[in-house]
Amino acid sequence: MTDENTASPQRVGPSRRTFLIGSGVAVAVGAGGGIAAGALRAGPHRSTPSEPPPVLVAALASELALIASIKASTGGGAAVQAKLAEVARNHLTHATVLQALIDDTVTEPTPSHASGSPSQPPSAPPLTLARLAAAERRASATAARRAAALSGRDATLLASIAACEATHVALLS
Repeated sequence: MTDENTASPQRVGPSRRTFLIGSGVAVAVGAGGGIAAGALRAGPHRSTPSEPPPVLVAALASELALIASIKASTGGGAAVQAKLAEVARNHLTHATVLQALIDDTVTEPTPSHASGSPSQPPSAPPLTLARLAAAERRASATAARRAAALSGRDATLLASIAACEATHVALLS
């Protein structure tokens, strides 16, 4: 016979935290996919070469640095590795879209941009999950500041990246 005061209810389904994190990641990935589709859609090319926007170049460098940090920090169990792989895929998507926008501003891409894929990330020392989460928090705030300085699709893209990186903080915490 079980006493009602000592019996613990069994949890059915995902926890509230898992649901919220999963929902946030789904929204961020969906928004990023929509922006990526719009950015990659063929459009009129400029007839005169121009310099890529420094804000987008800086955002690309930030994404590549985050990818390098994550790749260097692949330790831990299967659950940790799955989280890191998901976060790295998101950053690779961000970097690819940023590279496409940068390439779109230059009529004759340089050899490093000609492939349509982002440059290789620099090497980075391994970080703990707490330090990765802190790096994601800083990256989210930086992307939000960059978005505020822009307008149109570039601002929308960086705002979406900021939101996605905020979900990474929750995922890695």
